[in-house]
Amino acid sequence: MWQMNRVIEHRGFLRSLLPFAIVASLAIAAAPAQAGLNADPPADNTIAAGVRVGGVAIGGLTREVARTTLYKKLYLPMRAPVRVRSVGRVRYVYAADLGWDLDLDALIAKAYLAGRSLGALTQIKAKPKIDLSSVREFVGRVAVAVRIRTRSAKFHYTVKRVWITPHRSGRRLADQGALATTVVARFSSARASRLIFWGTDPVGPARRTVDVRQANKVFITVSKSERRVRLFRWLHLVKRYRVAIGQPGYPTPEGLFHVYSKQVDPAWSVPRESWAGDLGGKTIPGGSFDNPLKARWIGFAPGVGFHGTADGGSIGSAASHGCLRMWIDDVKDLYRRVPIGTPVYVTS
Repeated sequence: MWQMNRVIEHRGFLRSLLPFAIVASLAIAAAPAQAGLNADPPADNTIAAGVRVGGVAIGGLTREVARTTLYKKLYLPMRAPVRVRSVGRVRYVYAADLGWDLDLDALIAKAYLAGRSLGALTQIKAKPKIDLSSVREFVGRVAVAVRIRTRSAKFHYTVKRVWITPHRSGRRLADQGALATTVVARFSSARASRLIFWGTDPVGPARRTVDVRQANKVFITVSKSERRVRLFRWLHLVKRYRVAIGQPGYPTPEGLFHVYSKQVDPAWSVPRESWAGDLGGKTIPGGSFDNPLKARWIGFAPGVGFHGTADGGSIGSAASHGCLRMWIDDVKDLYRRVPIGTPVYVTS
């Protein structure tokens, strides 16, 4: 009986505590909810699905992981050196040479915001900073490396020899502006080849060997000290002639001249000089006894030229008034060999 009474009392005590327990449980359950009303929600650091930067998918990644991904798949490949190969020559250009830079943090921030506003399939272009003046400087170095300067043919002569320095064709880098654009494009893509093949353009000479040779196919030199005329054809010496040259008071002019006149049995217009006497100012017909210009006339300077003479004893001396006297047979031979325009080089 006593034990039964104890159980009843115990149950009554627990029943009396029940309201207090319920109140405490409600208070504990309400505490987290109340705390949640006052705290900020956790930040969402994930980039929206479907977002790509420079063709690299980073959707669904956190910003930190996305940065690592872009560094490996975009930054490093785009920064890799580029080679330009032209006519067997290769030159490297490095990103650092061009002031190259790609701001990954800015790209990720842009991708994050764009993904939130535009949703899936957002494409963000990755355009690096590149110093265009440095690109042009690099292309200029490539141009210098492959260039071959053209050389025009040049005719050379002395009184005893004539020859030609032959022309040389050159080359230059093709379209330098287009190559600069191509270099920029390669450094702006992670998938583009790092090797560029580039051609050259031929550059012709201003004067070709064949043209210079044709212009000087016949060439005459006169050595006043030797009293000798040399005739060259196609750069080869083909004939020598003895001549009389001008007297000290009437020297044969020196320099490079060209044949401008040819006549058979030329008339002689006598200059008004003291040595001409009564003949001064007159014109003596060709073939006349008083005409010293015998058989042929080959003029190459004002009032000066090659002509035949009846005074064979003067050949080899300084006896004329500036002209070059020749044996009649010799002047006829020279006449048929020499066209108008033939160069005549006279030297002491």
